[in-house]
Amino acid sequence: YNCELDPVGSRSIIFAPGNYHITGGIVANGGGNITFGAGEYTIGGSGLMVTGGGRITVNNALLYIEAGELELTGTGLTRLFAPTSGPYTGISIFQSRTNATQMDIKGTSLTAGAGAIYGKAAKVSLVGNSGSANMQFVSDTFSMSGAATLELTGGANIVIFQSNLRLVE
Repeated sequence: YNCELDPVGSRSIIFAPGNYHITGGIVANGGGNITFGAGEYTIGGSGLMVTGGGRITVNNALLYIEAGELELTGTGLTRLFAPTSGPYTGISIFQSRTNATQMDIKGTSLTAGAGAIYGKAAKVSLVGNSGSANMQFVSDTFSMSGAATLELTGGANIVIFQSNLRLVE
C-alpha cells in the first residue's frame, strides 16, 4: 500500500494473513482499531503510532519498522503476539537495525502479549502510567519514569528467558 493507513473515528481495519508493505506508515488514532493477521508487515513513512484510544492487535505476525517511529501513547491498547515459527519466532516488532528513532510507550497505554520488541539502535522509553506485560525489549538504551511498569511473568505458551533487567555490552 502506497499510503498511510489511519482508520477514522472508531473504524476498523482487519488484515487477512499475508505479507504487506505499507509505505506511508500506520496510525491508530482516537478509537481506530487495526488487526494484523499472521504474516510480515513492513512499515515505512511515519512508522507505527497508536494514540488516544486507538488499539492494535497483532496475531502471530511481525511488524517490521523500516522507517519512522514506534509511538504508543494516550490510552491506547496494543496486543502483540509474535510468530511461533519461522525466522522471526518470538519477535513482535523489529525496528530496522539502522533506525535510531526512539521507541516511546507513554501516557496510560498498555502493551501486552507474548514476544519481543527489537530496536538495536533505539532508545526504548516507558513513561507516565504506561505498562508492559509479558513483552521483552532489546534496545540500545532503556528507560522508565513516572509510574511506568514492566511485568514479566511466565504462563501458557509464554517463555520468559530472563526475568530481571540487565545491561549487555
